[in-house]
Amino acid sequence: MDATDARDRIFGLLGMASDVEELGIRADYTKPCSDIYTTVAAAFLERQKNIQILSRCRFPKKQLNLPTWVPDWSDFPLSYLWNAYFSLFSAGKCARKQTLRVSGNSLIILGASVDVVGIVGWSWDSAIVKEANDTTITAQKGLGEITTLVSTNCAAYPTAEAREDAVWRTSILDQDIAMLGKADRWSRRATPLMHSGFKAFYGSGLWPNAEQHHAVATFVGAMVAANEDRRYFTTRGGYLGIGPVGIRSGDLVCIILDADVPFVLRKSAANGAGNAQFELVGECYVHGIMDGEFLRSNPEILEFTLV
Repeated sequence: MDATDARDRIFGLLGMASDVEELGIRADYTKPCSDIYTTVAAAFLERQKNIQILSRCRFPKKQLNLPTWVPDWSDFPLSYLWNAYFSLFSAGKCARKQTLRVSGNSLIILGASVDVVGIVGWSWDSAIVKEANDTTITAQKGLGEITTLVSTNCAAYPTAEAREDAVWRTSILDQDIAMLGKADRWSRRATPLMHSGFKAFYGSGLWPNAEQHHAVATFVGAMVAANEDRRYFTTRGGYLGIGPVGIRSGDLVCIILDADVPFVLRKSAANGAGNAQFELVGECYVHGIMDGEFLRSNPEILEFTLV
């Protein structure tokens, strides 16, 4: 929906939304856009416990003065790990109840610290123009960079099979393209077809035969879609991940209770003594913790203040 006034991205939908009364949203053009978007995000989080809207948060934001945990609804959405139609991941699902609250421009939320980002690696956006115009070359180079990253920095995957699994699944966000799925969305985790496409495209070093061509085309297409505006990284504990293109060494990988996917946080420059505050950098995929594995290890549950 095009809107000359960014507030109409919200107000223009109020007549069609079925949960306006529940959310308590009213059109008020006396308020700035940042206040409207923050109010809407707070309503989704506090009244509907919709943790997944945090996946909508990206840098940079078009609208000024937005807290990092508030989506910028004036911007066109990119692809998400979180899927509105199909729950593919369960990184933050556990018996512990989420007890979030909003205080002013801060979101206080429960989660667990997984690890610290160590090495920041390759991104599709960093490919030179010549490579970017050739999807095959760019994908080949990307897989080479990822393989090197895993072989030298990922102790979490101790066997050759585990390392290969990390490379091919992470490069496509462990998702398959389901062209006939609901709303033509990604609707399933990666299938053996995707693995065979990876091996025919990268592992063998040979050009695929006619039977393999479909699998290769599907894998490369999925990799192109998965890598847009994202960057690979490893953690100090040896995990491989892919997250926002602006991720930095020293950022924190965390799991928020009830969220489908992990998130990257960054200590805020506004931190005061004894008052740790974090900026929400964005969602991420970390191979080996996407199905609740980390929370099953009974980590300490912490209270994070997002600003």
